[in-house]
This record gives sequence, structure tokens and C-alpha cells, in this order.
Amino acid sequence: MADVSVIIPVWNTQDYLNQCLDSVQNQTLPKLDIICVDDGSSDRSVEIIRARSDSDSRVRLLSQEHQGPGAARNFGIDQARGEYLYFLDSDDWIVPDALERLVHRARGDSADLLFFESINGERTSHGGWRVQRLRHQLATRLWKGVDYLEPALAANAYSFSPCLQLSRRSLVRDSAVRYPLHDMSEDSVFTIQLTLRADRVSYRPEQLFYRRLRPGSLTTRGNPVGVIRGALHSWLAISSSRREYQAGSSTARALEVLAQRHWRHALNQWDVLPQTIKTSLTWQNILENEEQVSLRFLNEARRGRPRRAAVRFLRRRKPLVIEPAPSSSVG
Repeated sequence: MADVSVIIPVWNTQDYLNQCLDSVQNQTLPKLDIICVDDGSSDRSVEIIRARSDSDSRVRLLSQEHQGPGAARNFGIDQARGEYLYFLDSDDWIVPDALERLVHRARGDSADLLFFESINGERTSHGGWRVQRLRHQLATRLWKGVDYLEPALAANAYSFSPCLQLSRRSLVRDSAVRYPLHDMSEDSVFTIQLTLRADRVSYRPEQLFYRRLRPGSLTTRGNPVGVIRGALHSWLAISSSRREYQAGSSTARALEVLAQRHWRHALNQWDVLPQTIKTSLTWQNILENEEQVSLRFLNEARRGRPRRAAVRFLRRRKPLVIEPAPSSSVG
């Protein structure tokens, strides 16, 4: 069995794919199962992957019609053979010993889910001594998944990105957690659901991943209405999960914070829409099967942009204050 199945969804990234694959194939951990899922690329991406697979038996090419990164990752999950799963986007890359260090830590902690940091991510530059203290506390304990969310939020160390987590394949298989199929924010639902189902969660404050922000990526090219839909779909899923936990519990509080982040993200996307699009949108254009939610969103979106701008300004200046509960550790 491979130590790690690296699942890479690929869609028209020929200019960046070689660097991504180099970073994986040259890992100091040799026993890898490298699954490249082509999501209907129309450039040379498939040709690049096929050349790699011809020279390295660890590299496998899977293909599907264009369905988005969530569907591609789900396909890769179903075909994975490794003890652990790692998801990497095809325009990003990792440091040479990232997977060896992560597997060593995960095995040492018997962790089901291990989170870590990016080298050029926003969260690494935020926070002062208080955040650093909370991150230290987070890293020196092993957590039950349901208890992890609140202290991770307090430490500004909770990321939705699948590229910043290593998961035990048996956890994903047995929990049946999969990516939803909306284009944006699908990773947040997957990560939260997986965290809640993990018995042992670990955090490593090391920076092992490089994220590339580029024009034309799914993150930046932007269909603002699609982003709104994705954020609201995630808000619905997270809000539904919150109702499974006792009101006022640390898990319920954390899920409420995470749900509201998606609601605010949808509102922020509304604020940058051209006025002609805003005027033309009805609740059916937002979430066709969720009239009540869509109407609530439109009513809130159409009033109070100045207030939202003020709230965003104040939120940037005031960190989230949630102290981790001492009873939340495992073992």
C-alpha cells in the first residue's frame, strides 16, 4: 500500500502542471499513489500527465467530463490506494519533504486528520502574540474533531482548503463524506464534515504548501453569481450541521461562525456585481429550490451596503475572541 494518495484535479493548467507534478514526484516520501483527474481539459494537460505516467508508474491518469473540482476529487477518492489522502490543486506545489513530515506526524499522533499551513497564505501573516500562543496550544494537543473547530478559529488556524490537510483514507471511506458538486465553496463543506467525524485531529504550524493566485483560476476568474450560489449552498449545509449539536455548545458556536462567514462572503460578492445584474436577479436566479433563503438574501443584500463595509472594517481590526476549552483534548 502507498503511504499517501495525492489527488490532483486538473483543468486547463498546462502552464503550471509540470511544477506541481515535479513537487510531488520529487517528494522524499517515495511510496506515493499520484492520481491526476483530468476534468475535461482542452489544452495540453492530458499530454503532460500521460508523459509522466509513462515514465513513473506511481502516476495515474483518470478522465471525466468537465464537472468541477469537487467531482474530480470524489473520483480520485474512489480510486485511491494510499493510507492517507492529500489533495493538491494542479497550479500549486509543495515543499520537497512535506508529505514525509506530515505522515510522520500523523502516525505519531495516530491522527485521522492533520492540518498545516501555507507558505504564502494570508493566515500566516496575521495575529500577534495572542494568536501565536493559541496556535501553540492548538499544536501541543490532540483534539476530537467536534472540539477542534472553536480553538482553531480562535487561533486563526482553521482553513477550508483541501491542500492544507492530510486525512486518513479510512476516515473518508467510512464516513462517506464527499465534496458537494457546486463550483465554489465546496471544499468548506467537505472539510467541516470530515473534521466533525474525526476522532483525532492534529495541527502542525509548519508551512509546507505554496498557493498560486493567478488570473483565470477558479478562485480568481469569478462568476460572482456562481460564487454567491456556492457560498449560500455552503451556508445551508453548515447551518444544517449546526442543528445536530446542542445550542450554545462550542461546536454549535463554531459552526455558526463558519456559516456566517459564508453568508457574508455571498453579500460581499453581491456588492461587486454590476447594477444591471443586481436589478435582473430574482430569487430563482439565486437558489432555485430555496425560495425562503433566496428572498432573505436578496432583501439583506439590497439594503445596507455602507453598513456591511463598516462591519468589514471593524472586523479586520478586532480578532475573533474564543478561548479553547481545557477539556477538549484527547489522550
